[in-house]
Amino acid sequence: MMSALLAMSGNRVTTAASITETLPLTIGGGFDLLILDGWYPDGFGVDLCEQIRTFDTQTPILFVSGMAYESDIAEGMNAGAQAYFVKPIEIDELGRTIMRLT
Repeated sequence: MMSALLAMSGNRVTTAASITETLPLTIGGGFDLLILDGWYPDGFGVDLCEQIRTFDTQTPILFVSGMAYESDIAEGMNAGAQAYFVKPIEIDELGRTIMRLT
C-alpha cells in the first residue's frame, strides 16, 4: 500500500522485503530517501539503519513502524534516522516529511 501511494504521488519506488535484499540496493546508492520498517523477516530495522549508516551518512532515512514505544522511536533516531512514524500513519504528514527530507 505504501509503495502504491508513493508511486501515485509521482515518486519512483523500489521495494525490498528483507535486510538481505535491502543492503545490496543501498550500497549501490542513488536513492533520495530510504523508508524502513521496524521488523523484517531476517532482523530489525534499527540494525539495518545502523548498517546503512556505516557506508551512507547522507541519504535521509525515515521509519514507518508498528514499534511504538518511546524507546523504539529513540533507537530508530539514534541509529541515524531523520524521522519516525508509528503505524497507522497520517499520509499527509508523511508527504510533508518526505518533501522536507528530499
